[in-house]
Amino acid sequence: MDKENREEVMINFTIPGNPASSKNSRPIFINKATGARFIGKSKLLKEYIDRGLLELNIQKRDLSYAYKFPREMDIQVTFLFYVQDKRRRDLVNLMQAPLDLLQAAEIISDDSIVKSLDGSRIYYDKLNPRTEISIIKYKEIK
Repeated sequence: MDKENREEVMINFTIPGNPASSKNSRPIFINKATGARFIGKSKLLKEYIDRGLLELNIQKRDLSYAYKFPREMDIQVTFLFYVQDKRRRDLVNLMQAPLDLLQAAEIISDDSIVKSLDGSRIYYDKLNPRTEISIIKYKEIK
């Protein structure tokens, strides 16, 4: 990889497992103490979040010697979602969970620094479902 392209690609992460939407299929629970209703997370979303946070922290630790993490600078993030079945999915809803995971793993300070989500796609891979995340420094097109 030449020097110009090396500076462009900041960091890549992979979260194994079928991507989960943070917006769909959220169950309603009742607080036993107060009787108040609240919206919880689906079992699939909880598993994705737990697995994703573990994976991002491991990968961040392994890469920390080579990369400066973009905690405050404006960035462009690309998500490639490889799903294990051909059901229709909402790309925008799929992007929220990994954005939250990047923040929880302290890779980014806040998802407000994400200025572009260009190139994000959904693909089918029955044998190896995953979420691939690429982060580069945001360059404004003039």
